[in-house]
This record gives sequence, structure tokens and C-alpha cells, in this order.
Amino acid sequence: MALDINLMGMGVSSHLAARTANGGTGPVNITAGASSGAATKITGTQFVTYISGPSGGGWVSMPAVGGSDNAATIADDFVMHNATASPVTVSIPTGVTVNIGSVSVTGQFTIPTIQTVTIWVVNTTQWFGLRSA
Repeated sequence: MALDINLMGMGVSSHLAARTANGGTGPVNITAGASSGAATKITGTQFVTYISGPSGGGWVSMPAVGGSDNAATIADDFVMHNATASPVTVSIPTGVTVNIGSVSVTGQFTIPTIQTVTIWVVNTTQWFGLRSA
């Protein structure tokens, strides 16, 4: 898996490198926040995340679409793996609906223990995803 820094070392511009590298800008390993108010923010170029600790699960939050260099863009995909001993709650930006399987969710969803979710951005209000079995 490549991160943007690997591509920039070959002369690729930073923005192009962040969008081209399958790992994005990293870091790949993140620690979930202990509560919704302390949720670890996933940036718009952090395409692969391995979520660890705290032992009681925790919280992460997805980026909104547009508005800054750290925002998600249309057709971005985010792979999140929960490596904690409890479910991890993922906060969704206000106004976004995520379809995962046969369920539409707003506000938040959970990633069960030792499972992976992949989310794709369709537009500013509609995303879809797949959850591992």
C-alpha cells in the first residue's frame, strides 16, 4: 500500500499524490476517541484506516464533502477496519445518508468487532457502503 509521501518522493504533486495513493495521506493506524465529542476525525484523504483502542470500542467521524483540502470528494472511498474488542461508532456528516446493505442510516453507524466497512461518496448527501461478514 502506498501513501502520498511515497509518490511525492518520485516528483508527483502533493494533491495528486494524496488522491492517487491507495492509502491516501495516512496515518493508517488511528485510535478511536472515547466518546462522540472526542471522536477521532478521519480526513478526506485518509482512505484506509485501522481503528484500535480504547478497549470499550470508541468513536470516529467521517469528513464532509467539499470545503477544504481535508474534505472528501465525489467518488472517494474509505476503508475502515475495527480492530477493537467492541463495536466502533462512526459519525456521519449532517445531511448525509449512507446506504449499507439494505439499511439507510443518518447520524451514525457501528462497525462490529474485527469487521471492515468500505464507504463510497456519491454526492454531498448520498453515500453507500459494504460491510464485511
